[in-house]
Amino acid sequence: KQALAGKDVTLICNYTGTVNNLQWYRQYPGSKPEHLIMFFETFPKSEPALRLTAAADK
Repeated sequence: KQALAGKDVTLICNYTGTVNNLQWYRQYPGSKPEHLIMFFETFPKSEPALRLTAAADK
């Protein structure tokens, strides 16, 4: 998904079954993926420097 710089974007990951953790990566064209955040289903996490919050909504 693409977004304009400085604008909010919501990314949704749908999955089935049980997972230990979820991880988000960002990849710019021509670059390697960059790890952004890892969180556990029962423990939301924030990365204020990235203005990023991750939480499970099952």
